[in-house]
Amino acid sequence: MNPRFLALAPTLAPLAACLVPLPGEQTSPELLAATDYRIDRTRVVALRFDPPVLQDNETVNIEGLILSPTAFDQVQVRGCGLREDVPSILDSPTCFDVPELVWDIGEGVNVQWDTPHFDAAFWEQCPGAVSTFGDDLCSSTFAVGITAQGEDQIARGATLTRIFIGQEGTRPSPAHLQDLALAAPQTALPGEVIDLGLRFTPNADFLDHITASDPVRWFVDDGELLRTGRTGAHFTADGQILSANHLRIPDDYEGDLRVVAILPIRALVSLDGGFQEYQDLAWRISTIAVSP
Repeated sequence: MNPRFLALAPTLAPLAACLVPLPGEQTSPELLAATDYRIDRTRVVALRFDPPVLQDNETVNIEGLILSPTAFDQVQVRGCGLREDVPSILDSPTCFDVPELVWDIGEGVNVQWDTPHFDAAFWEQCPGAVSTFGDDLCSSTFAVGITAQGEDQIARGATLTRIFIGQEGTRPSPAHLQDLALAAPQTALPGEVIDLGLRFTPNADFLDHITASDPVRWFVDDGELLRTGRTGAHFTADGQILSANHLRIPDDYEGDLRVVAILPIRALVSLDGGFQEYQDLAWRISTIAVSP
């Protein structure tokens, strides 16, 4: 396993670096995401921010989703690449390889971070970024990463995010605070095929700003997901977002079996009269008791 941080960007996709493609074959991230869905090792699979659109001089909650077949501890959250003197633009989280660009944010799967206050010297260096509607906004791109120490190994994941400096506008409600439901039976038999469903019902204000939903990501302790670990999400006429899957439980399985579904949402936020697209994540975990 590469000891560096492995990218969760652009859609906070789960880490899948332990799969090796066959000689002469090309293995895309989408294929890895669709086939590497079992919780057979400690994995950092998602990272989200509350509020999902970052601005300077505020308190942000950072939450990670770590899945493991065994207990894990020593979870550390760090950032890299954000400078307070000049704007930064990153296209990958490789800045974790440069110690002077890395800082500690906190420990645990849920931490708070006070974003910096950028002074006038920063503004003099800010070239601005052009939004969808042509408005010049000052921002920086940087990386946030999580390291989790499990009983068997160390898992790492990182994602790029953007912070807007000195902007005012409508702040979106985090998607994970809306009505997200994972439908799964409470009990099942070994060898049974069960239906799984994910339903997201955003409130009216949030619905008006949603632009798309990326594929839903699924993880299970064991078994076969008949629609793989990556399923499409579609909008209904009344504004709900739905996705479905089916799980074949192994014939010899007995005990609790976890099912995890992660829904990425893309939406628009208004900043100083213009609009910027951002991404938020929502997830749910259900436990099924499997016994003969």
